[in-house]
Amino acid sequence: MKFSWRVVLLWTLPALVVGFFFWQGAFSNTPMDFGNNTASTRMTYGRFLEYLDAGRVRSVDLFDGGRTAIVEAVDPELDGRLQRLRVDLPGNAPELISKLRDEHISFDVHPPRNDGAIWSLLGNLLFPVLLIGGLFFLFRRSSNVPGGPGQAMNFGKSRARFQMEAKTG
Repeated sequence: MKFSWRVVLLWTLPALVVGFFFWQGAFSNTPMDFGNNTASTRMTYGRFLEYLDAGRVRSVDLFDGGRTAIVEAVDPELDGRLQRLRVDLPGNAPELISKLRDEHISFDVHPPRNDGAIWSLLGNLLFPVLLIGGLFFLFRRSSNVPGGPGQAMNFGKSRARFQMEAKTG
């Protein structure tokens, strides 16, 4: 059998499409972060301020541009154990930072994660480019059929003509 790059490319395209879907799953943007950004329960902002005034808060980590906080607080009802609580903060709370500084509570502000921006862009462009390239390849290949180029849908039409007068010569 003669080696043909067209056959290799035709069999490689489905493998690339399947590989693309596995690749998208491997580099998805869902954070699998089980570290500092996990909290066992939620707390309201009012309750957070009460804990802050009572001196129960040990540290605060701010995420999502200051809209979400993970608070480490000590609860006397739980025998003084340290617990992690998630608090949804109001949009504009500049007094919160000054209050945390006044109470000498350690806080960290974490920037939003933007790890997969380039991978997401490449992943979203890869599949359409492969699809368009495959269609281009198939249309170029169909130009070699006996009907000629651009005759893909004219396979049922005959060019034979019926003549009323016989030309037998």
